[in-house]
Amino acid sequence: MNTATRVKLAKWGPLGLIAVIPLGFVAFQALTGGPPFCSSAENRLRSALVAEPVLAAHPAGIEPAAAGSASCDEDDRHVEAWQDYRLSIPDAEALAFYREAADAGGWRPVEDGGMLRFTKEVAGSTASLSIGRRSEGEPFRLSVSAVAEGLG
Repeated sequence: MNTATRVKLAKWGPLGLIAVIPLGFVAFQALTGGPPFCSSAENRLRSALVAEPVLAAHPAGIEPAAAGSASCDEDDRHVEAWQDYRLSIPDAEALAFYREAADAGGWRPVEDGGMLRFTKEVAGSTASLSIGRRSEGEPFRLSVSAVAEGLG
């Protein structure tokens, strides 16, 4: 770290570090292609899950609430990608749309009492697609997850 940088950080004190640390995290993700705790196999699976067309599909009345996200759990190799949506249509209409989109994408329905659930093979792993709200007041979410099995 050069003298000018040290002087600038000293001027900002702890606030300077608070600003620099998140930027380092973002830069690390950009350079490595994923979250810092993902193995290369998990990053490949994460990329495949994020690329699933159903995550980006939305008709009029359904808008992304924010940018989608993805994560890896280094302990159990669990990888998840998700997108939250704001609805200006009834949930039932959104669920009907995503049921059709999942079917068109090769997803097979799985019986479950609450959210819509589907499964299919993605990048050599069995993936699960969940669609809906986990509970009243929660965001409407599409989540694709899988365990990076056999991906060395």
